[in-house]
Amino acid sequence: MSYYPSVIARPNSAGFAGRTVHTAGPPEYVIGLLTWLYHGPFGRDLDAMQRFLINEHPGGWSQLGDDPTADTGWNNDKQFGRDGFVCYCHGDRHKTLAPFTQDSDATFVDWLYVISADGIDVSQADWGDSEDFNDDTPPAWRHLGRVGWDDDAARIKTIVRSVTSPA
Repeated sequence: MSYYPSVIARPNSAGFAGRTVHTAGPPEYVIGLLTWLYHGPFGRDLDAMQRFLINEHPGGWSQLGDDPTADTGWNNDKQFGRDGFVCYCHGDRHKTLAPFTQDSDATFVDWLYVISADGIDVSQADWGDSEDFNDDTPPAWRHLGRVGWDDDAARIKTIVRSVTSPA
């Protein structure tokens, strides 16, 4: 079973910078969740959403959730089966990592979601013909499309279908 390891990032002058999410879920889930978080708990405040997902959690995420006000910390006594956000930098863990960028080793990352004022740019790691995923060469990111914050379900389905269709 795939855990869909991903990166949630913001654009910058060099490309992007963000945090990894170990168990993000399939793209249709992540796109829906990010859109809901933007409209719901963050009240269309993109800066607050980016701060929460990227700046305030430098260890990255074990999993995402739907309530940013709930305790996000790692609990050694209950690592699995928790609902909601679980980070690697609060609670029983205090991990700090450099931001994940376009130059980072993406060996175990499948998806990239860059969140900006325009919406969510969805990309998939493309290793080309490489058979050696451990050579520290970052993948090319195959851009699948952008979902606007106010796009309807049909637009989201178009992006998600491109995920499952050959390039």
